[in-house]
Amino acid sequence: MPLINSHGIMYAMRIYESMVILDPQLDATDTKKIEELIRKLMGEYAPQITKIEHLGKKQLKYKIMKQNEGIYALVTLRADGIKSSAIQKQAKLNPEILRYLMLHEA
Repeated sequence: MPLINSHGIMYAMRIYESMVILDPQLDATDTKKIEELIRKLMGEYAPQITKIEHLGKKQLKYKIMKQNEGIYALVTLRADGIKSSAIQKQAKLNPEILRYLMLHEA
């Protein structure tokens, strides 16, 4: 769906995917808490989260922040340009988020 920016130029919203690995101490079945954490992380930078897929608790290949396991969530969102550095900074400040990665879908 094309949009028009403040300069009158048409553009399309991009689709992004983000993998978030959360602290295994959280309850993996508490999907509301996990979604709340993800929405808080994305905040104002990604207003249109279209899907949050809970992948459950999985064994990590190597330790991250002294953890052997993590709760995985795959997030699909639409935005007109994401400030991924701002989201990454929020992820580093939150101790419940072990790792975060965002990719732009082609």
